[in-house]
This record gives sequence, C-alpha cells and structure tokens, in this order.
Amino acid sequence: PQPSNKVRVGWIGGSSHELDLKILEGTFNKLLSDPEVKDKIQIVMCGYDTRGTMTEVNPVTKEERTRPIKPEESVWNRFEQIFTSYGKANTDQYVRRNTIPITQYGKHYNHVDICLAPLVQNTFNECKSELKLVETGMHAKCLVASDLYVYKDLLEHGENAMLVDSRKNHKLWCKYIKQLILDEDLRNKLSKNLYDFISIEYNLNSVTDRRCDFYKGLIEAKIY
Repeated sequence: PQPSNKVRVGWIGGSSHELDLKILEGTFNKLLSDPEVKDKIQIVMCGYDTRGTMTEVNPVTKEERTRPIKPEESVWNRFEQIFTSYGKANTDQYVRRNTIPITQYGKHYNHVDICLAPLVQNTFNECKSELKLVETGMHAKCLVASDLYVYKDLLEHGENAMLVDSRKNHKLWCKYIKQLILDEDLRNKLSKNLYDFISIEYNLNSVTDRRCDFYKGLIEAKIY
C-alpha cells in the first residue's frame, strides 16, 4: 500500500458501470461540504480510459461508420463528474488513476483505503460474481457495497463490510463513508475480517481441494 495522510475512498471498475455510479450522484457533494471530513478525504477513480470506437449510422443511407471516440465523448468524463461533484473537488481531494494492463490491475488497490461497489437492480448485475469483494478482501481493504445479490449473500454488515440498503441509497452511502473516514478502528476491523474470510474461503489450495472432491463425487456416482 502507498502511504497517504488522507483516507482514500476509491472506485475501481470499467466503462460499463454508468447506471451503477449514478447511485453515488450527490454523495461526494455532501462529503466535500462536510467540515468533519472534507479535509480528510481523497476520492480516487481508477481505470480512466478514453480509448475506444463509436459506430455512427447515417439517418438517410443507413450506412454505418466506425470512428475513434473523442476524449470529450467518453463515458469516463461523466464518471468523473460524479466523483468530483461536478468539479467541486480540488486537486488534493480527487485523484484520477488511468487504466493499467490487466496483469498490473491489482496495483490500483494500493492507492485506496475504502472501496466502493454500488450496484443497481437489473438482470446483468444479478449475474455478477463476487470478484470485487475477493479483490478487496485479498488486499485487506474496507468495502462499502450495495446490499444486493452476491454481496448480500456473502457479507455481514458491520462485521466485514458496510452494506447499503438500496432503498436508502440517497443517504446511506454518504453516512457509511463518513463513518469509516472518521473511525479508523472500524476500518481496521472491517478490512481484517474481510481479509480473514476471503483468504480462507478463496485460497486457491482450498478451492482446488473442493473442486477435486466435487469431481471425485461425480466419478464415484458414475454421473457423467
């Protein structure tokens, strides 16, 4: 982990999360206006990447044309508006971390203390894995996540994460982030408990043993 005199609140993800990040609309405005935390917080957005292409369709000829996305057209700029509260955050309160190769991806976690995992309710998110909490846990970071799907099934609020009731998105994201910024003991407790859980349940040796037992069971039962 890289040292910092701020409590770093970070989001690490890709360009498909626009609907999820809209959940946080207004959250950072409240935090950056709060005299108790505004000088203690640093917001970190990881994965910024304006590369990509856009397909345009001629309305008359219906001809399709693919061109590079202009930087100002990128969804990442809309993400940044949310995290900076539309430019309210100063250069000490907000950090943009550009995308890095997939083999180096985990290094983003060295620059955050509290990880955010907002999710909206839809079929796509229903099918998501627990990857985010595994990554966060393996790096011994705090996690604030939506109280939905796999997060709700595997996490325990106040013990190894803070879970946000989706009916109260408008106030609980801000409340829990502020609580964690001000309470170092709680941050240490949540990060340790999440690490302990993940490092046992998702240790590759344990997972491999369970897979092996499963396949042995199929063989013994002669189920193919």
